[in-house]
Amino acid sequence: MLLRFLAVSLLALGGTRAAHAEPPPVHGQPPAPPPPAEAQGSSWYGWQTGFVSGGSDALLIYGIARERDEAKSGQALIYLGTLGYVLGSPIIHFVHGGRARATTAVQVDVGLAAAGALGGLIYGASGRHAHGAGYYAVNGIEIGMVVATVVDAALLSWDPAEPAKPAAHVAPVLCVGSGGAVLGVAATL
Repeated sequence: MLLRFLAVSLLALGGTRAAHAEPPPVHGQPPAPPPPAEAQGSSWYGWQTGFVSGGSDALLIYGIARERDEAKSGQALIYLGTLGYVLGSPIIHFVHGGRARATTAVQVDVGLAAAGALGGLIYGASGRHAHGAGYYAVNGIEIGMVVATVVDAALLSWDPAEPAKPAAHVAPVLCVGSGGAVLGVAATL
């Protein structure tokens, strides 16, 4: 369509006879399409998930230590740390447009903490240790949380690569007909 407009416009400039004539057919090759766009590199936002999850881990671990010392502030820190641990990283993934990554982060966080608890229970249940199974289960939860924070920040916290926008493409066009020839330019923007 653009080519027809250019041809008619240029023929109209050539005189009245050319203005009433049909535009000449296009001979030659149309402009080649631009090359496919290459994807730009993805960006890492693991520092955000690491900061939130790591801070929540620290609050929870400190709250557990305070609770063991029978301090009343320990329970509030445990609740706050647990809330930040379970919701913090998924919220960040969701803000970055990754609903699937947010769901995966919840599964990794809860799954590795549960695996740590199970490992601690099994270790503590052998009865050869000074502390009970609950003590080792809590330590297993803490270890699982730290591992989940590292996995989340290192593996899940990447924005996908976006394809680069194609550049403009300009090509010369030659229209030859019975009334003459027209030279023009076609562009893809």
